Amino acid sequence: MRYDGIGSSADLENLVKVGSMILDSTPLNIPARPERLSEFGEVCHAYRFDQTGSVENIDRAIETLTAGMKIIHRDHRNRIKWSCLLTELFAQRFEQLGNTVDLDTAVELAERTLGSIPVSHGERTRLVYTVAESLVLRYDRVGAIEDLDQAIELVGTVIPHDTVSRLANLAQLGGLLGERFSRTKKKSDINKAIEALHTANEMAQDAELFRRIGICLMKRFQEYGKAQDLQDAITAGKKAMSLGHDALTNLGLIIS
Repeated sequence: MRYDGIGSSADLENLVKVGSMILDSTPLNIPARPERLSEFGEVCHAYRFDQTGSVENIDRAIETLTAGMKIIHRDHRNRIKWSCLLTELFAQRFEQLGNTVDLDTAVELAERTLGSIPVSHGERTRLVYTVAESLVLRYDRVGAIEDLDQAIELVGTVIPHDTVSRLANLAQLGGLLGERFSRTKKKSDINKAIEALHTANEMAQDAELFRRIGICLMKRFQEYGKAQDLQDAITAGKKAMSLGHDALTNLGLIIS
């Protein structure tokens, strides 16, 4: 079963119906059942949720994938991929419904999977970011600094292999360090945040990166009072605006 996102909603609905029929006709005790369960959850319901946003679809995706994961062989070639997807689905359902049990489940599942795979595994980077994003969601909800610390540590372990991935990694790391500085006021965090964002921005002049740089510079100015940081924050904000971002609103009325 495969759905590549190109077909119509009717095509996808038909695929779901066919998949349900195949699954219902698959005996409980045959070796192919775990894989069919997981593929059905992945292809039919996960992608249908992406298209419709229906919580009913994400519920079925989680239910089906969980059933498949319980009986699939631990060395199955797709086990890690499906674990990643299941983690993402729990996190998505949390964002839809706000149930912290889903968020805790996402973090626990991702951490358990991450601990079972080698550093060189092809899905490791995806899983690291999934764990980090779930931890940040929980930090935003609960406010435990330990979750933010762990997210920063995880993102820092990623070694990007191309320019786009490196840029995204630096941008995320800079944002997380800037957020931690807001809580801890640790100077090294804001310095590293600004450095990471500047490095990313050197790779691609981007309005959002200029906005983040401006905000971090403003935070450092407010904490330490260095006039150059204020001037640089204004410059970054103006640059972001010239590239199409209403950055000065986020920086505060720093020019007035």
